[in-house]
Amino acid sequence: MPAVLINGLSLRDTVQRPFDYFAIAFRPTDTPNIYERVLFCNYPTRDRTILPASDRIEFKQAPGAEDLELPSATLLDCHYRLAEIFNASDIDETIHQHLRRLENLKDTAGDELRADGGTDIGEIFKVALWERIP
Repeated sequence: MPAVLINGLSLRDTVQRPFDYFAIAFRPTDTPNIYERVLFCNYPTRDRTILPASDRIEFKQAPGAEDLELPSATLLDCHYRLAEIFNASDIDETIHQHLRRLENLKDTAGDELRADGGTDIGEIFKVALWERIP
C-alpha cells in the first residue's frame, strides 16, 4: 500500500518546534481555514517579533500541493485544547524535559548501537516509554 500524506502542516522551524512543544496553537474560527494564533508563555520571546502582526492566520495549500487537503480543523482544535491544559497545569515542562532527554539520547546514540556495548538501552527505553513506567 503506498504511503498517503494526510493532515500535513509545514511550519518554519522557529514555529514548528514550539508547536511540537505546545507553546503555540491554532484555534479554529467560524471561517473555514482561518485560525486564531495562540501563544503561550513558553513561546520564545526572541521569535515573537518575526511572527505576522495579526493573530488571524489563513491556512492555504502550497504551490504544487493544491491536491492535498489542508490540516484537520478538529485535530488543530485538539492540539489547541491540549496546549491550554498543558500550559495551565505546568505539565508541559515535564513533557518538554522527557522529550529533551529523548532527543539528547538519540543524539548521543546515533542511528545504531555502539559496537563496544556502551549504548544504554535501558535509559533509552526508560525515556522513550516514560509514561508507561511507574
